[in-house]
Amino acid sequence: MTQTHYDNIPLEMVVISSELILVVQKSDPFVSHETVSILPEGSIFSGKNHPPYYEPPYNDSEADKKQTEKNYPPFNRTVYHFRVERELYNATEGSLIGKNIEVVGADDGSRLDLHKMYYLGGMRKSPIYSTYGSSLKMEDFEKVKSLIIFIRSYDSRYIFSCEDSYEKIEKEKAVKKLIKLHLIENR
Repeated sequence: MTQTHYDNIPLEMVVISSELILVVQKSDPFVSHETVSILPEGSIFSGKNHPPYYEPPYNDSEADKKQTEKNYPPFNRTVYHFRVERELYNATEGSLIGKNIEVVGADDGSRLDLHKMYYLGGMRKSPIYSTYGSSLKMEDFEKVKSLIIFIRSYDSRYIFSCEDSYEKIEKEKAVKKLIKLHLIENR
């Protein structure tokens, strides 16, 4: 579809860009998946949106005139489930301590838009997303009980502040220092 490029940002920028910095436990289930239909209104495939899907030609720069007659693949969304243990920083109203929250990927909205642009409009874009080089590696993710996440409000859920915006609990002292320096003292 497109090439995705990543811009690495330091922990300091992750902290600054977060509305909420939480110590959480992974819920069970930890990960769920949703499919979001991108079928145009009036599509003849409504209610039966399954493969095979229409693949727009590479040079299709104009939206297909017969969109309601083509079967477009749904957008696949990953949702992460956590239970909030503690709040290190909360710029929103109300406490989340003890609550279960759902968090989607950092660029969920723009990825959905790109998916629609590609399939419904035949356009290709190469986005640049911010990512953080967490010390918590994906292969260790299943082993940890608690972790720190950096998130923002997003519709009725939350969204990671950037790709991989989570950290080992051992980094809490450094995170608190950055919160104090950038979010509390500079208000």
